[in-house]
Amino acid sequence: MRALLVASTGGHLVELEAWSRRMTGVDKIVWAAADSPQSRALLAGKDVHWIPDIQPRQLRETMGLLGVARRIVQSEQVDVVVSTGASVAIPFFVAARMYGAEGHYIESAARVDGPSITGQVAAVMPKVRCYTQSAAWADSRWKHAGSVFDGYACEETTASADPLRVVVTVGSMHQPMTRLVKQLSAVLPADSSVVWQLGHTPPVAGMRGAAIESFISHDALTKHMAAADVVVCHAGVGSALQALSVGKSPILVPRRVAHGEHVDEHQEQIAAHLGGLGLAASIDAEDLTTDAIRAAARRRIRSVDNPGSLTLRSLRVARPAANRAEPIILPRQLAEPAGQRRA
Repeated sequence: MRALLVASTGGHLVELEAWSRRMTGVDKIVWAAADSPQSRALLAGKDVHWIPDIQPRQLRETMGLLGVARRIVQSEQVDVVVSTGASVAIPFFVAARMYGAEGHYIESAARVDGPSITGQVAAVMPKVRCYTQSAAWADSRWKHAGSVFDGYACEETTASADPLRVVVTVGSMHQPMTRLVKQLSAVLPADSSVVWQLGHTPPVAGMRGAAIESFISHDALTKHMAAADVVVCHAGVGSALQALSVGKSPILVPRRVAHGEHVDEHQEQIAAHLGGLGLAASIDAEDLTTDAIRAAARRRIRSVDNPGSLTLRSLRVARPAANRAEPIILPRQLAEPAGQRRA
């Protein structure tokens, strides 16, 4: 089976990369990923088609990817297209259908109570199989696939670090998260050594820390997290997985719509979910305290053997003859834009 894995940047890509190591029945993997420094670090050495980095709910830009998706799916002659979203999944599933490939959509682990808008669209598309990482809403349409968090467990230690080494990251979203930065600046111990990745959040007065950066490469940030006593981050799946992977139980602070920090409240869901599993602490920005930060320094994450695999169940789509089916003729406005050169 030849698979094309498609994801936007951030948590969607981190999840899909984690799932790619648990897929069975796949002989060859090709990637289509949003071009960003994080993506290039995470997918270094892999066969990648770089696509534009589209922000959530940009419908016009999303559908503008259809021409690029057609070119990639046809040229790679893939059997399946697998995506964790976000909206970039839809044009690639359309292209997959046009050229006789199957679609497989894995909903984000952040969606604890039900599918995202992308998931709702994927669920009504023909020849797309859907997977949920939450057993609570699995049904005949949504197969429970397990979770990217299955491979981790938390344990308490008596370790006491002083001074604390802290890493703070608010991700790469365009909406600033000033509330978190202000609160941490007030409650972090005065002698803490802090590395800040602020993304699009501007610095505030009184920030403590050894390093204040807008963006840090994925590899460098992972190293900082590994060396830290505490990781504090927005409640993005990618940031949470990055912390867990190096043995840190993060403090997750969900972005809030009311403060203009996100387009919906799904970060509250993932923070509460990981808090319930005991893998992280879910704390609102205004409720962060020095005691909560010191408590996080006493938690450690260990890896669990054999978290389970994901078998892509065949939809048995009829395979057209040589060169697949003739493509559907699209309106001129959806004609293929200039292609992105592959790495």
